[in-house]
Amino acid sequence: MKKLLSFFFVLFAVSAFGQTNTGFNFLGQQGLKSYSVTMVTDSGYISGSAYRFFLSTDSLNINPGLISAGVWAKTFSSTISMPVKVLIWYKVPSWVGGLLNTVLTLDNGIDAAQSVSTFSNVSPGTQGVKEFPLINNGLTTFKRVGIHLSYSQGGTGDRAWIINKIAVVSSMGDTTLIDDGTGVLNIPPKVTLVSPANGATSTATTPTLTWNLSTGATSYQLQVFVTVTNVSVLDQTTTNLLYALSGLANNTRYSWKVRAINSAGNGEWSDVWVFTTTSGIVIPSVPILVSPVNGATNVPTNPTFVWNVSSGATSYRLQVLNTVTNVVVLDQSGITGISYQISGLANSTQYSWRMTATNSAGTSDWSAVWNFTTLSEKPQIPTLYYPINNAIGISLTPDFSWSYTNFTSSYEIEIATSSSFGSSTVFQRTVITTNTNVQSGILNYSTTYYWHVRAIGLGGTSDWSEVKNFLTTLITDVEMENEIPIEFALHQNYPNPFNPSTVIKFQVSSYQFVNLKIYDILGKEVATLVNEEKPAGRYKATFNASNLSSGVYIYKLQAGNFSEIRKMILMK
Repeated sequence: MKKLLSFFFVLFAVSAFGQTNTGFNFLGQQGLKSYSVTMVTDSGYISGSAYRFFLSTDSLNINPGLISAGVWAKTFSSTISMPVKVLIWYKVPSWVGGLLNTVLTLDNGIDAAQSVSTFSNVSPGTQGVKEFPLINNGLTTFKRVGIHLSYSQGGTGDRAWIINKIAVVSSMGDTTLIDDGTGVLNIPPKVTLVSPANGATSTATTPTLTWNLSTGATSYQLQVFVTVTNVSVLDQTTTNLLYALSGLANNTRYSWKVRAINSAGNGEWSDVWVFTTTSGIVIPSVPILVSPVNGATNVPTNPTFVWNVSSGATSYRLQVLNTVTNVVVLDQSGITGISYQISGLANSTQYSWRMTATNSAGTSDWSAVWNFTTLSEKPQIPTLYYPINNAIGISLTPDFSWSYTNFTSSYEIEIATSSSFGSSTVFQRTVITTNTNVQSGILNYSTTYYWHVRAIGLGGTSDWSEVKNFLTTLITDVEMENEIPIEFALHQNYPNPFNPSTVIKFQVSSYQFVNLKIYDILGKEVATLVNEEKPAGRYKATFNASNLSSGVYIYKLQAGNFSEIRKMILMK
């Protein structure tokens, strides 16, 4: 009964001293006979009130070296989150009977108390400040700090600590007081802003402002104002660490600041940060490629690239890469249209290409990368065979021939009355073979013509060949008589000598391909009078030599296996 009365007296005395810390409780340990908790003023240690704990036992029944007891030293006014640091200002009375072990425990009011840190072998008569860093020792929050005392090496008698103050600071390196041991929170520390970053540009007109936690804060006051005019656009209190703004003007500079608030008062304003909103123009969308399509083959070496319009884009950038050598062959910016032609690509080579779109708000991401392969090589220039250069006496329906060239799908031939071709061209044809002929009615007698050929293929078109010329046959007139001969024959021309024309008669006894040509004395062909199939009959051909010089000429008839030669004289 005496012990019980003593206990109630102690509690009454605490109240009589005017202390407001009603969270000062103690818990017993198994085997202890009695407890005595006394509060004293220790002017020799630290001025002011001090908490002093005595733990006594019946040494006859319990070995003092094995006895420990716990007293909950402090209940805080609000739950505290890790990481923090607990500071304890302490003194060990000189009469304590041995070295003390002091164990710090935490209790969040829900889970069992957790032992988190030990202060070992504390000598009687010592004093100081003990720091207990707390990161996360099984608990992420706590409400109470407990102290357990025990002798470390068989000490006897009471164990005691005199505790002047218990404080919690906000982080491992900070000395801001969260709770100074009186049970009353201090004003929360200065807030640190997070985003938008100070000086940010092109910020959306609906930004979310964020800041870091200020320990002990129950709410935050956010102010936003136009930097230039200092006109407030927001003065808002929130319990969150972020706030979503809306309705800001484009291309405007804003300032903002935050301060933390709790029941102790308003914290210091944060530093003022500024940001500038976007101009209102949206970055263009990524361009969509059109052609050459991905994987295309036989693409010309001067392709035109085409893409779709990117909304809001003012220009485009085109990159072309040789995927074989990994060399960028084109990096063109400032393209204002949606197509762009390049030239000079290599034949039979794979390339890749991509695009971006740009406006005053910025540049889009790169488009997809497409690949294509160019055509095979460009054909070489053909070599002309027939008619040979400066040939004369060519018929009005001549054959033309030239050399074959690689990588060629067709050939183009032009015949003209001038070596410059153009408007003087009288015949143009595209063929897939290396020869062609000219139908009647196109060429004229006694006329000089010029001709050239070029090759066309998947790799492009060759340059034109060299230009050759020929002179068509002189004016002739071939007539057929009604009588059917029984043998082949070539008759002497009449008149002979002649100037400028003469008649040559010949006869064929069966249907044959007939060739009647004129040569000069050196054997050079000067005219072709007949070069076609003819039925059996008697014929006469008129030969006009007005463009030839005086001299001896030879004419030859070839009809099947029959051949005959005669001479004639042109005398002017």
